[in-house]
Amino acid sequence: MNRNLHAIALAAIGLFATTASHAQDSGFYFGIGAGSSEYNDTLRRQIFDAYEGNASYAVESARLSDKSGSAFKFTAGYRFTPWLSGELAYATLGEAHSDFRLNSIAPLTSGTAAIEGEYKLHGISAVAVGEIPLGTDFSASLRAGLVFSRLEYAERGTSASDTPHRFSADDEDKTRPIAGIGLAWNIDPTWSLRLDWDRWFRVGNRFALTEGGNGRFDHVDAYTLNLIWRMPR
Repeated sequence: MNRNLHAIALAAIGLFATTASHAQDSGFYFGIGAGSSEYNDTLRRQIFDAYEGNASYAVESARLSDKSGSAFKFTAGYRFTPWLSGELAYATLGEAHSDFRLNSIAPLTSGTAAIEGEYKLHGISAVAVGEIPLGTDFSASLRAGLVFSRLEYAERGTSASDTPHRFSADDEDKTRPIAGIGLAWNIDPTWSLRLDWDRWFRVGNRFALTEGGNGRFDHVDAYTLNLIWRMPR
């Protein structure tokens, strides 16, 4: 009996110590970061496919002329245990630019339309974060969840008749998967520097001659260096 009571007491002490340790590690944290973004480039093929068989225009050239932009990220999180957290983040992934030229093939017409497109992407993500310690001062993290994204698109240029062309599409709002990894340097119990890579999947709609078909990106990546502050307990 005494042995059993002794074992139970030791187990209770161990459980209390573990719970207390987790309580010390839990709490809110906030972060701000900046870096760069990169848009996956399949747009050229989409534009050629959209105009295939068109009776008015044939594509002369098409490309994603600028697929990299600036990225900014604002994070609010709560650490439940030393290895599990939840995060909300707002991120803007900068701009990407396209250009394409269309030759008029309609009877009794000639001329070339020159169009430049601009994409802007931002959104709010909700993710679960798993953290793995790498020694005493460093840690790695894995993130997965959903991002509520908004893709904005606008065109400008000249039509085949050499008149100004402008077009602004309705914002494209989507809920899509997001995943990422991070590597953190824990400077002290309050401050960390964390290098994040985040991937947003299936952004936008495939390019088509419709109001909403302004270009599909299989993924958009963000690379940010974030300063993290944990609230003292």
